[in-house]
Amino acid sequence: ELLGTLEEAVHALQTAAAPNERKPWRKEGHEYVGQQARRFFAGFGASDGRISGWLPAEGSDPPLWHMVHGDDNDEEDLDETEVRFAIANYAEERNEPTPEEAEYNLAWRTAAEAEAAAAAKAASEGGGGAAG
Repeated sequence: ELLGTLEEAVHALQTAAAPNERKPWRKEGHEYVGQQARRFFAGFGASDGRISGWLPAEGSDPPLWHMVHGDDNDEEDLDETEVRFAIANYAEERNEPTPEEAEYNLAWRTAAEAEAAAAAKAASEGGGGAAG
């Protein structure tokens, strides 16, 4: 129950973009663009869609791929590991994540939860930022 709620919250954060932060997704120039993909969500199951664009690595930011889900037009940004899993899931007609994907997702969620907890602790201790 808690895991599903956390996944929903993380998913919402992944897909939300402030209007002034809309990315200029490239529609060509990478083999993943246009590929069918499948992601899995707790409490929902499989969601198929298409990789609609990508952003190359820039500075310390890794490359990202943009997926639009066909069942509800929901959108999310995927890192390279996630996009590879998603494309393989669709191509191989998987009905659940592979053990490797589940392990990757758990590690990602654990790191995100630790980061959120650290940010909450810093905020409760007076902002946690350096005074200047």
